[in-house]
Amino acid sequence: MRARAQWPQAALICADIEHLPLTDECFDLYWSSLTWQWNEPKRCLAEARRVLKPGGWLAVATLGVDNFPELHHAFADVDDYSHALVMPAPEQLLAHCQTGGWTVRVWQRQAVRRYYPDVRTLLHRVKAVGAREVEQRRPAPFSRSAWQAITARYEQLREADGLPLSYDVVWLIATRN
Repeated sequence: MRARAQWPQAALICADIEHLPLTDECFDLYWSSLTWQWNEPKRCLAEARRVLKPGGWLAVATLGVDNFPELHHAFADVDDYSHALVMPAPEQLLAHCQTGGWTVRVWQRQAVRRYYPDVRTLLHRVKAVGAREVEQRRPAPFSRSAWQAITARYEQLREADGLPLSYDVVWLIATRN
């Protein structure tokens, strides 16, 4: 709603990012923030190319592979299940850009860290952004003692600002050739 008020002439669309319901070459700018990592980046890139006009700008923020090391640490001794989704290597996206008709203007990886007061709040925030999806889900909930062990391991990482959670953010700005 804020975006609509701020840019009334902008076309704001909610759709399948790999199959946009748009005509070819209809945009001068394609902007996406933290959506490509949930999809096949090569398909997202091809679809962005399809809807961008020649010379159009692509601006994408996505995630690399080094996300949530603190979660991996906290859950490491509890079981053999993955507790965070493994993202595709961002270098694949860069390679697809370089061979797929794009001029890469900006390619940057940035470590971003957020802090939370406790494990419960941290996990709630992770789930709220959709990062709760994992490749192989645990068949049963954790026991009380397992949660206590997870919390204790995470608390070992506490800093003055709270419990850290790190993201590997990838910034891509390119123009369509």
